Amino acid sequence: MNNTKISSSSGIYLFGRLIPALMGFLSIPIFTRTLGTEGYGTFSLLMGTISLIIVLSTGWLESTAVRFVGRPNIQDEQNYTKTYLYLFLGTILFSTLIALLGFMLFHGSLSEVTRTYLWSAMLGFIGVALFRPAVNYYRTLEIPKKYTFTMVAYSVSRLGLAILLLSTIRATSDMIFYSYFIMGVLLAFLPIKKMIEHAQHAPFKLKMVKEMVTYGLPYIPLLTSAWVFSMFNRFALDIEMGRESVGLYAAAYNISDQSIGFLYMAIMMAIFPRLVKVYEAGSIAETEGLLTKGLSLYAIIIIPAISGFAMLGGELLQLLTSSDFLAASTIIPLLAVNTGIVGFNQYLSKPFELDKNTRTLMGIFVFGSLLNIIIVFPMIHILGLMGAVFSNTISLISIGILLFIRRGNSISIQIPWVIFGKVFIGVIIMISCLFLSDQFIPHGAGWIFLKMAIGIIFYACMILMMGLKRVLLI
Repeated sequence: MNNTKISSSSGIYLFGRLIPALMGFLSIPIFTRTLGTEGYGTFSLLMGTISLIIVLSTGWLESTAVRFVGRPNIQDEQNYTKTYLYLFLGTILFSTLIALLGFMLFHGSLSEVTRTYLWSAMLGFIGVALFRPAVNYYRTLEIPKKYTFTMVAYSVSRLGLAILLLSTIRATSDMIFYSYFIMGVLLAFLPIKKMIEHAQHAPFKLKMVKEMVTYGLPYIPLLTSAWVFSMFNRFALDIEMGRESVGLYAAAYNISDQSIGFLYMAIMMAIFPRLVKVYEAGSIAETEGLLTKGLSLYAIIIIPAISGFAMLGGELLQLLTSSDFLAASTIIPLLAVNTGIVGFNQYLSKPFELDKNTRTLMGIFVFGSLLNIIIVFPMIHILGLMGAVFSNTISLISIGILLFIRRGNSISIQIPWVIFGKVFIGVIIMISCLFLSDQFIPHGAGWIFLKMAIGIIFYACMILMMGLKRVLLI
């Protein structure tokens, strides 16, 4: 992938994130209306438990694969592929056995609801844990079309199967977890088969295992910190305010993440494999240039998305959920800001990852997550649902400040202040148009899309007038 293909690959990855995001949007009205606030809260907490087990087992392998497997030398690529395959299958088997042992040991102390859904949640974990590292192999080899096709097939088929099971068997969370298991196992087969074929004649080297493990294990506390920001506050809400508050928070958070998070991830997925190869080739200047270009794309795409979502997110929540969830509309603007900060911190983290300085990165994110754990309970006690969001905001900003202060000496990120300034001018005009349109266009289903179209058109015109089109064509 050369520099001129970053935008096109971002577009392919964007499509691969867009369709799952659309499926996520479709799942929100289906799951919230089917399960209700309390049931959706229970489903969210079980998903939080699954995601934590994944973080502790195979989550670190995804970043490790991108860093090591995609090598210019085909022999090295095959050797690292075999190591990656052995590691991720072995960790899934080990973590599944540990989880089953824990379930058997603590079975009597678990609540009836937890016991009811835990077996299906375990199957859901196996499906997700198999699929994610397997499909990540396509991204590692810079094959965006296969990655995108597999992601789209997984998200569409998984939601379709979940709807079928919910409507024909029973409307409970375990039906959703069964769909995760079935489609995850089926669609992980092809990339796993490709890995086996690609590395079948490569030797298994303990040196490579040590190298990948040494690099990757520090990602566990790093990813655990990310889990704290996305999931821990739900457990805190469950303790402080009850299961229904978890359902409200989860619905608003998921809408924000599906609408904004997929945008910055598409850009990052296209740029990072190229960053690794350029950095390994010793071109520091080109590496810094790619980071700056990526940050420029981030500003042009994400900042207006955050602003528009902050204004229209309440209407979107009303469109996607039942009236029981409308109390969550107050937290959507701040959730949108938090999602944007997470994306910006991703860029500030890249110099540490390229330098293999994951220990410093780990320390910064662990500090932020511990800060969140410390302040979330008093914040919820004082501000209620908003407190759970605001504690994240404070912690994420602290991480961004530390990343900027402690950034590596070999790679620096040049923040494109001129582009940021032009984007903010365009966003102000876009927000003004949205505010005026809100005075004349009624609220309700369908009208929100007209308002979105108006905002996008005015912002696009401003981008063209200020000469930022060239940035989108890098």
